Amino acid sequence: MIDELSIPAVDAAAVPLALPAQADTTVTVQEPLVGVFVAAVVLSVLLGAATATLAVVRYRRRGDPSLRAFVVGLVLVAVAPLPFWVFVVGTVPPLARAVAPPLLQTTGLFALLIAMYGGPRSTERRWWESVTVRDAVIVAFALAAGVLTVALAARYESSVVALVAAGVVVSLSTTVAGQAARAAYRYRSRSMATLSLGILLLATLPTPVGATLLVVGSFDGAFVVGIISGAILLGEAAMFATLAFR
Repeated sequence: MIDELSIPAVDAAAVPLALPAQADTTVTVQEPLVGVFVAAVVLSVLLGAATATLAVVRYRRRGDPSLRAFVVGLVLVAVAPLPFWVFVVGTVPPLARAVAPPLLQTTGLFALLIAMYGGPRSTERRWWESVTVRDAVIVAFALAAGVLTVALAARYESSVVALVAAGVVVSLSTTVAGQAARAAYRYRSRSMATLSLGILLLATLPTPVGATLLVVGSFDGAFVVGIISGAILLGEAAMFATLAFR
């Protein structure tokens, strides 16, 4: 993972993770860009904290059981992985950085699916009886995205666990983002639109986009980290907007 930032003026800088499946490397960033990276990190953390706070306030105010799964899913996808994405060098064990984010996000994505469609026993109809052609298309596209991600990440990562985790997160997040986008279009829902965007930016795109940039080979590590930093920042903003609109 691109998870360390080596800066002459900042020996122990907080930086975002780039790729869940990438081997550890050190990225050197020129001094004029340090402020941009630090600002992106600080804003991401602040937005994450604001999202968690707003989620708790909304749930306590409404007490709606359906909102509980939505809040839990949102926090697990957008907020809980932040300590592993953004950290001070040497404070987060490599194993935790590799295992915790995909595990947290996978759990959160399942919670969001439950919030959107109810639990497995919430209706008399079995889930496969209500699957439409559009649902099948979204799932097929999501599985293809997961397989492509694994194929790209396998160019520099040999850990089967890391590759499987990356594929699962990308496939599941693509499914949830696609279903949220369908709901946004069908019901003209701003909260579903921002939820779809936030999931794409935080869970779906970082690994395949970062892997593609690295595999192409014409982009340096600092540029890749910058792209992922921007995605995380925009994703956190979208998740906060999701609760603000709800």
